[in-house]
Amino acid sequence: MDARARSGTRTLMSGAETLPDLLRHAARGACGITYLDGAHAERRVAYRDLERRALNLLHHLQAAGAEPNRPVVLLPASNEAFVDAFWACQLGGLIPVPVAVANTPGNRLKLFRIWETLDRPLLCTVQAVLDRYATFARATGEEERFDAMDRAAVRLDRITDAHRTGQVQLRAPGDIALIQFSSGSTRTPKGVVLTHRNLLTNVGAIAACIRLGKSDVTFSWMPMTHDMGLIGFHLTPLACAIDHCLMATESFVRHPLLWLRQAAAHRATVLSSPNFGYRHLLKALGDDSPDADLSAVRLIVNGAEPISAALCHEFQERMAPCGLRPETMFPVYGLAEASLGVTSPEPGAPLRIHHVDRHSLGVGMPVRMCGESDPAALSLVGVGSPNRDCEVMIRDHDEAALPEGVTGRILIRGDNVTAGYHVAGGGRDRSAFSADGWLDTGDLGFLSDGELFVAGRAKEIIFVNGRNLFPHDIEALLHEHAGLEPGRVAACGAPDDDAQDGRLLVFVVFRGAVEDFAPLALRVRRTLSEQLGLAAAQAIPVARIPKTTSGKIQRYRLAERYRTGEFAQLLERIERLPATGTDTGITDIERRLLEICTSCIPGAIIGRDDNLFELGTGSLTLAQIYEQVEAHYPGALEITDFFDHPTVARLAAHLRDRCETAAPHALDETPEAEADSAPRLQGEGKR
Repeated sequence: MDARARSGTRTLMSGAETLPDLLRHAARGACGITYLDGAHAERRVAYRDLERRALNLLHHLQAAGAEPNRPVVLLPASNEAFVDAFWACQLGGLIPVPVAVANTPGNRLKLFRIWETLDRPLLCTVQAVLDRYATFARATGEEERFDAMDRAAVRLDRITDAHRTGQVQLRAPGDIALIQFSSGSTRTPKGVVLTHRNLLTNVGAIAACIRLGKSDVTFSWMPMTHDMGLIGFHLTPLACAIDHCLMATESFVRHPLLWLRQAAAHRATVLSSPNFGYRHLLKALGDDSPDADLSAVRLIVNGAEPISAALCHEFQERMAPCGLRPETMFPVYGLAEASLGVTSPEPGAPLRIHHVDRHSLGVGMPVRMCGESDPAALSLVGVGSPNRDCEVMIRDHDEAALPEGVTGRILIRGDNVTAGYHVAGGGRDRSAFSADGWLDTGDLGFLSDGELFVAGRAKEIIFVNGRNLFPHDIEALLHEHAGLEPGRVAACGAPDDDAQDGRLLVFVVFRGAVEDFAPLALRVRRTLSEQLGLAAAQAIPVARIPKTTSGKIQRYRLAERYRTGEFAQLLERIERLPATGTDTGITDIERRLLEICTSCIPGAIIGRDDNLFELGTGSLTLAQIYEQVEAHYPGALEITDFFDHPTVARLAAHLRDRCETAAPHALDETPEAEADSAPRLQGEGKR
């Protein structure tokens, strides 16, 4: 598909070919950056001063041995420190490698994994951050690599000479400008290699799509180590030489309402947030009325994770008293491999939402539309058409192009798209590219009237009984119907060998006693049964849901912990628990039926009065239960009896009545080993 052209917007400096060209152009004007940390800490740095500060830091980097094309890991202590170091790298021809300062052991390990793939890297940070990693290294046996980092570190808080400038190095459009490592896996992090041409192509397209003008002020709390924060809300406004505000991510996390209040105070016109940011803010707001004037806002970019139609509407409705117009929500699609932006709608266009049958989203399947109230309905928000200079295609698993209205793999191509992933030694991994040069994004979606609708990540699809399910869809249903808080539940498929059994894993944040988890687990399974008709899921309590710095749920980490058996003993304890903890006076036949049902519904917590169908007993599971009951009590039941007597207690009573008619007292006296000789109903054979 050809990308549509956009016009009538502020353009980048004519003739700019590299990032330093953009900074030199911006430094000629009066605009700049306002850094915000908390409610009152605020500092403005003009672009001309940013250039001067970057040149000074470049001197210290070069004194530490930096030469063109040497990677520099940026481990920032603040947005201001990050921006200075980023531009010092650009002016000196160095390659910045942003890495978020981690708070968890797994994410701290990521720095060491990245470090070992780079060629003689330098490290730009402060002593307090180094001390944190030193403690981690001693505890994990990473002392040797940490010592290398320590020797290669330029400590920003130790620099006192601010008068000497570094030597500027000329760059070419095809030179590497940035290596953006994914915020996902810590074991094998993927570094997206982006050139000056890639970045300038996409920055120009973004500016055109959102129609940035001289009167615009952008405002972001996204981390600068994330492509939305760095490219979308720093490089883009700087390239247009307009003012922008960068708020510390920690300030937003701790006090989300500051985002809107500060945006209002600075009369910001373009904001951004992924889904979890809107939820976080609305939760903090509670039943209160917002107290910010948002009438100046014309766009709020919504991206970086699956977009919830319901959340968009809720946010718009709650913010309407603040003067926020309903057409401000701006859903987009992008990824680091595209230098950020891939598609976007027309500014001011209403949200376009399709209600689709969630069972029709397999690769190569025509998408079936349905009513919003349909039990199978999944609401997908359109994310616009391809940006300038970027193409989008939908293909099946055999690389064949698919028409509109058919789900498939989303592929992209253009000057904004990376040439590959970083490989130790300087090579490029192009395994994500097709033979004809299209990059597979790893996402699934379809086109409708030229607009892209994203269904989910291909690698995160959960296969259950021949059905394709998406984690974010399951999590949204559990939020809506089971009362679980967003961000405190994660769904994924059982990994590796267990994947063949179609097991669904649902991890729920729960810090109480294991004995108290049973009712919550039951609520999860009942919701999935009622809403999706799913066989019972394995509900697992966890202390926290792992996330990236931008708030994306890291489901693969939970699946890996499950695969290695970390939860095995916990699940054994849970499976031994009764659903209510009050099942007393249970009969032998009830106990046997409970054992059968539990064996056929992995992870189930079943009480004698629980409705089996509310636990997620689909047709396949029902057949398995019936087969085992038939083996113990041949001819005693018909499969339709399960629908008339859906609880263990009622089924046991019915089973006793039927069999006592044929042979009184036979049920409780027949040992398992003699099941084949158990009496049948008179005149009936095995069903």
